[in-house]
Amino acid sequence: MYETREAMTSSMTKSRFKETRTDFPEIVEKRKYSILPSRAVMDRTLDEMALRVLGCICIHTNSHGIAWPTRETIGRYIGHHPNSIGPAAARLIDRGYLRKLSPRKFKVQKRGSKWPINRYQVLFEGKATPMPSLEQFYAPKPKAIEAQDGAPEGRASEQTGVQGERSRVSVSLASAFCRAVERSSGERRQPERQIDEAERLARLEIQPEAIAEATERLVLEALKARRSTPQTLRQVSEAEGW
Repeated sequence: MYETREAMTSSMTKSRFKETRTDFPEIVEKRKYSILPSRAVMDRTLDEMALRVLGCICIHTNSHGIAWPTRETIGRYIGHHPNSIGPAAARLIDRGYLRKLSPRKFKVQKRGSKWPINRYQVLFEGKATPMPSLEQFYAPKPKAIEAQDGAPEGRASEQTGVQGERSRVSVSLASAFCRAVERSSGERRQPERQIDEAERLARLEIQPEAIAEATERLVLEALKARRSTPQTLRQVSEAEGW
């Protein structure tokens, strides 16, 4: 007699769980915990594949809940083909466990060059979780993870030297503008959209405090006059003559 598809699937699943895996990635010795949203454990609609992908991504998060393991890395951890990772991640995004952020180029050993790698934010508060600040977005991988997966393209210029220092200042300037707008009006601006102007202001040695003060003043003036508030850092620069 032939087994039904359901019986075969059940048999394969049971046999897989009986196996004792011994080929764990080396990183497990350095990062022994995966902190994931507790609601995922209680979500009966979340399938096993998606839950395991979420758990693997959470192994790789930095201190701000942002991670960017490759599909190959996730597949190696959970014992599935890399091509099966994308659909599971899509389900997690749809259900509010992950947010897909802008990708970034990293060295990928098996691909032989630098490729854009998807970057995810774990949503511990569901879809209401705030977007990360620019500083959080550019925060590095945990060192244990980076040793395995590789450093991002341009890491040297980001972390050291004059160019790296200027980059950090630009991030601070862009964030100062966005925080000032939100603090004064409750409106949100995206720091990454202000970075070009922030780099120009960094070369002029404009300080974050000056940007915050000018932005708050312009926002309050706009609200009082019932005009739209500044949408970009460039508008503040033009108003201040920078």
